[in-house]
Amino acid sequence: MYKDMASTSTRIIGGKTFMEILEERRKDGDFLWVTRSFQTPKYQYNRRRVPAEITQEVMNSARVQAAIKKVTIESNRTRQEVEADVNTILNEMTHNFQLGSVRLFGYMLSKVFKQLYTGLYVNLDGVEK
Repeated sequence: MYKDMASTSTRIIGGKTFMEILEERRKDGDFLWVTRSFQTPKYQYNRRRVPAEITQEVMNSARVQAAIKKVTIESNRTRQEVEADVNTILNEMTHNFQLGSVRLFGYMLSKVFKQLYTGLYVNLDGVEK
């Protein structure tokens, strides 16, 4: 994965190859990095949904309903209590972030990392394992 980045500097320490991952970031401006175009591949059956719709679909799935039934029996709790716990967990897992917020956070992290570290080296072999 990272070995394709031939322009990135690497160091060999103790027989292990380490790649400096901030070098490319130092060449470009932080603002350009954060605002660059990002296209993800589209899943053919995907449709746009809000997090509440996804949560509801997960709650109504056969596997989740079977798990709720099993936990209800094993824990001697009411179905409503278990469903409330499941809803709490699902609400924590879903997000309602706007892309602008995520990019702002990425911009701030980029600035912090570039100030804190002169270089950030990653063991290539360890990443691939």
